[in-house]
Amino acid sequence: MKKKYNISPVYNREKFILRFIKSIQNQYFFNIEIIFVDDNSSDNSAKLIKQYIHKDKRILLIKNNKNRGTFKARNIGVLYSKGKYVIIPDPDDIISNNILSTCYFYAEKYQYDFIRFNTYLGNGKVNCDNFAKNHEDRPIYQPELSTHIYYGNKELDIIDYYITNKFIKKQIYIKALNSLNNFYFNIYMTFMEDSLMNYLIYRVANSFYFINIVGYRYFKNSASITTKLFIISDLKIKYIFYYLKFIFENTKNTKYEKDMVNYLFTFLTRGFAIKTKLSSLVLNNDEFSFYENIFNMYINCKFISNDNKKILKKLKSLIKKSN
Repeated sequence: MKKKYNISPVYNREKFILRFIKSIQNQYFFNIEIIFVDDNSSDNSAKLIKQYIHKDKRILLIKNNKNRGTFKARNIGVLYSKGKYVIIPDPDDIISNNILSTCYFYAEKYQYDFIRFNTYLGNGKVNCDNFAKNHEDRPIYQPELSTHIYYGNKELDIIDYYITNKFIKKQIYIKALNSLNNFYFNIYMTFMEDSLMNYLIYRVANSFYFINIVGYRYFKNSASITTKLFIISDLKIKYIFYYLKFIFENTKNTKYEKDMVNYLFTFLTRGFAIKTKLSSLVLNNDEFSFYENIFNMYINCKFISNDNKKILKKLKSLIKKSN
C-alpha cells in the first residue's frame, strides 16, 4: 500500500515555490503525494505549480475559491490526502532530503503516532525557539505526553508550538480535528493555528519520538502572514484569544485546570504589547461580546486571586464598542 504525505497551504508564494518543490522532489523517499492547497492566491503561485504537475504526477493542486486562512487550508489538504502519514511544511521553507525516509522508518518500526525533528534558520544558525533546540533522541508515551503539555514545555523543551516540524499519522491528525467543535473548525485563522493543533495532537496521541536531526530549514520571510500579523494588531489579538478560549474551555474541570489558568493569565498579562493592542480595538457588538465573555471566564474562575481579578477587569475595560 502506498504511503503518501505532504500537504502545503499556498498563498502568494511565487518567489519561493520552486525552491520548495525541489526540496520535496529531492527526498530519498520517492513514494509520496505532494498536495498544494492554493488559498486563492493573487500571484503566479498556482500557475508555477501547474507547470510542475505535468513533470511530476505526484503533485496535486487544490484551489480554494476564496481565501480560507492557513488553518483551514491545511486541514483541507489533510482531509484530501490518501496516505498513512502527513507532513505540513510551509512553501517558503525547505525540508531535508532524508527527513521523510527517516521519519517513516521510526514511525513504521515502532508505531509512533508522530515524529518531531529539529528546525534551523535558513542562514544555518540554530533557531532560539523551543522547536529548534537539540535533544537526545527519545520516545515519550502517555500519560507523560499529556503531562508535558502542561508542565514540561519550559523545563524540558519537549513541547513546542509548531506543526511544520512534525511527521504525523493521518488518523491522529483527524482525531485531533474531530475533537474541535464547529466554532474552532470553521474559524478563519492564520496565527496561533500551530499552537492550537499542537495542543490537540499532543493530547490525542499515544506516543511520539523526538529525533535529533535537522529536518526543516526555516527562512524568515518579511511578506509572510505571521510577520504581517505583528503589525495587524486586531487580527493577531483575535487569534490569541481564540487560542486562550480553547485551552481554558478544554482544561476546565481537569487536574490541570489550576496550573493552566495561571499559565494563561501570565500569557495574557505578561506584555505591554497585548495591553496596547487591546486598547486600540474598536469592536462591533458580536466582537465585543466575544472578548468580554473570555475575560468573564477568567474573572469568574475560582483559581484567579482577587488581585489578579482586578488586573483582568482593567484589561477588560480597554475593549470598546464601536458607535
